[in-house]
Amino acid sequence: MQITDFFSLVLEKLEVYFSAFVLFITSHIPEAIEVFKALNTPFGVLALASIIGFIVSHFNLRRAMSQNIFPGTQAVLYTTFYEPTGEINPVTGNEFHNQKMRVVHHAVDIGPIFHPSVRKRIMDALRGAVEKCDENKNFIVFQNLTSRRPFKRRRLTHLRERIATRWTNYFESQMNTKGFETFVHHPREILIAHKIFPVMINARLSRSRQIRIAYIHEAWLEGKEFPDIEDVCFENLDGSFDNNPDHVLAGYWRVNKTIINALKTDPDLYRDCHVEFYTGEKKTIPLPKI
Repeated sequence: MQITDFFSLVLEKLEVYFSAFVLFITSHIPEAIEVFKALNTPFGVLALASIIGFIVSHFNLRRAMSQNIFPGTQAVLYTTFYEPTGEINPVTGNEFHNQKMRVVHHAVDIGPIFHPSVRKRIMDALRGAVEKCDENKNFIVFQNLTSRRPFKRRRLTHLRERIATRWTNYFESQMNTKGFETFVHHPREILIAHKIFPVMINARLSRSRQIRIAYIHEAWLEGKEFPDIEDVCFENLDGSFDNNPDHVLAGYWRVNKTIINALKTDPDLYRDCHVEFYTGEKKTIPLPKI
């Protein structure tokens, strides 16, 4: 087919579509006029604006999710437990542990953690860090806050300090919820506190990649209560457990292991996510010996 024939065919098709469009409009002029009259009222304008707003927000959300952009300001907060079973792994000689994940909060509002005067700037920085995460070992958001353009390093380091201060303050307030009951104690008693590390990640866990906040327990950094993957059993849909390193939920163990190593080797990350909370336990200190 020559190019002139091709353009002739295109023009012919366009003419057909345009004729059909004109026919449709002319045959529905009364209905179109009534619709215009209905829209040309305060209620009609409000309804039209609502419809357009819904379509735009829905489109933006779908685009953000498809591109794995940080949509809005929410993240899932979860924790992981490795519960002893009392059974010995015949291969390693160690005790089997069942891995259990529990959602602490299904949608933590991250934006309101920060003051309105700096909220937009902080959220922009966090979105930039989220987009730099990959699915292997570079999925810890805070570690990507200082890996952007070199000439902005000093400014972003200062911004990261502001983020970390409000981050730890927020989670300390969430963990220390006992109020005055915690502080009512004998003068010779001290309160027992534990450390926990809320770490924001953008990683593929199980079947999906999401923005999450993982609670990492202090004991794990000390080599306690965190078994090797060969000694971990992962939960199935029917409630049973399988000792299978290729299990779909084994990704949680690998993510936890990577975060543990990062907290042990990166003092900035340790400082930025360091939270202490009171357990409610108390310890009596004896009087000094004279």
